[in-house]
Amino acid sequence: MLPMKFLTPFGKPRVNQNFREERWGTYDQTYRVNMYFTINYGCPNGCSFCRNHELAKNDSSYNLERQIEQLRKWSPHVHTITIGGGEPLVHINAIMKLVKDRQLSYTNCTIASRSVAIVTSGIRRIFIEEAKAAYNYYSNYDFLWSDSDKPSLFNFISIIYLSRLSADDRKNQELFNTREDILKSSDIRNLPSYIRNKITILTTCCKNGVNTLESMIDFIHWAKKVKINSIVFNDLQKSVSGETWKEDNISPKLFEEFETFLKKNGYSLKTHICYSGGYDIKSFTDGYLTVGLKHYHADKDETIAKWKSIRKRTYDLALLPSGEIQFDTI
Repeated sequence: MLPMKFLTPFGKPRVNQNFREERWGTYDQTYRVNMYFTINYGCPNGCSFCRNHELAKNDSSYNLERQIEQLRKWSPHVHTITIGGGEPLVHINAIMKLVKDRQLSYTNCTIASRSVAIVTSGIRRIFIEEAKAAYNYYSNYDFLWSDSDKPSLFNFISIIYLSRLSADDRKNQELFNTREDILKSSDIRNLPSYIRNKITILTTCCKNGVNTLESMIDFIHWAKKVKINSIVFNDLQKSVSGETWKEDNISPKLFEEFETFLKKNGYSLKTHICYSGGYDIKSFTDGYLTVGLKHYHADKDETIAKWKSIRKRTYDLALLPSGEIQFDTI
């Protein structure tokens, strides 16, 4: 049985719809349920603001069978499943076992007809190989499922959230502080449109990276040059960044200044969504490029206040490496 907060006033689960509408007199409230699936905390990167490498040192194990069992149970109640980590591409065999599970995979690019996303830093050697395989499979697909078919992970993924910390390739590599080569601008621009159109760039704004209005504007120009049509800027999450959160985070006014810039330059507000995980996202578009501003809340009081005022709302679930499910409370 789902917790009460996942049910409508009529006892029906909030499922399968992009913001189910519920009317309370003359006021509308809309909801959906998303799941963030951490396959494992392991990651070859060493981003200064991230705690995942510390978590991986303490526990790098994961229970794939338990994770699959939980997905089978929860997928009917979930709109979007986002696979993250750590770096999920280093666990690609485990993820392929998950997405090809016959009790979950009814169609190509979805798990049980849900939208599936992946968050990755873009390890070049793996990403390029998967992109080529996905395009070849897509180009030769005969619309018949067969055990002999060999689709890539990216054939099952509807959204690829590609983390990027700088528009400059060299600085981006330095900020990830990784032993792996990260995708370069030319790699992204030369991807087949079948793959590139799935990509949303995720840009974490922090002290040593994107931290000024000028650098955010530069990122927009860069996105258009590499033929990307979606980008999301986010500030730092307190629970992930730990004690250095205030020191490493950007000025709270920066997003306000950037929003003013967007409106003055032909961008209009597309959506504003509050998430129970403690953040909200404003999305703007100029008809070609969609730009999101993802703001992590400083505390639960801010989340509760915005939850009451923003009409589109999303409940977040977390599936941990152990297979445990966590609920965010509002």
